[in-house]
Amino acid sequence: MVSSILDTKEYLEFIESLKLSEYSTEDLKKFINNSFSYPYFIFPQVEGSRIFRGQICNENPYDKISRLSYNPEPASNLGRANLKQESVFYAAGTLDNAAIESCQDELKKGTKIFFVTVGEWILKKGLEINVVCHSKKAQSTGTDLIVAAESIEEMMRKDRSEEEYQVLLLKSEFFADQFAKSEIGGYDDYSISALYSSQILHNPKKICDGICYPSVAYKLKSFNFVYRTELFDNGSIEFVCAHHLKLSFTSSETYPEIEILAKSKGFEGDSIKW
Repeated sequence: MVSSILDTKEYLEFIESLKLSEYSTEDLKKFINNSFSYPYFIFPQVEGSRIFRGQICNENPYDKISRLSYNPEPASNLGRANLKQESVFYAAGTLDNAAIESCQDELKKGTKIFFVTVGEWILKKGLEINVVCHSKKAQSTGTDLIVAAESIEEMMRKDRSEEEYQVLLLKSEFFADQFAKSEIGGYDDYSISALYSSQILHNPKKICDGICYPSVAYKLKSFNFVYRTELFDNGSIEFVCAHHLKLSFTSSETYPEIEILAKSKGFEGDSIKW
């Protein structure tokens, strides 16, 4: 296992230099697992917290909760926080962030006007969330990431030498930068953050309930979440309502004008009432 500061820097630089499209996630997993462990830092997400998930629709909002929830079928592509064949629930911390996130693929193709249905869920119990907080790029945007990082520094240093602490910090910054990566040429560019998420979120020892990381679509100024899907099946997270929005972008680099068109009046079973 890599243990010195110099060796850790060199190995992380080697991983960063790889053309990810030429390596399978299994190969990357071997590279990383044979060299060091995955750092993680658990924070509470309190009961009553709200999360949001958006889906592009048309001028009529979706009327099924299942259409807004996670896809039970295994993913066919890598995502920022999922490997192929993994089913997870992506969400955002705010309504507008969720709406903007849902538009990203089509926005890159030149579409500027979107109608989006955003589902809103509530945590019925407190959860343990791994917060990916050590990206200096993400910290520079003025969110609470730097506060989170500062709050765990003492814990990171406990029972570690200065060199051991610096090695842990280097690894934490490396993985955090993968989540904050904005230059995405293809699904393979998600390989490292997806592998990290899989190792943490689906660990048989149950490390956490979800992962929190900065939203690239929201210019790193808001937060996304990814959860284990059983939390929605067992009632730990419950549907509350849905919102129908219209988003008007002038470019992919600016925030859109957002108009709230409607809020659902209730729901029964899987059916949303508008």
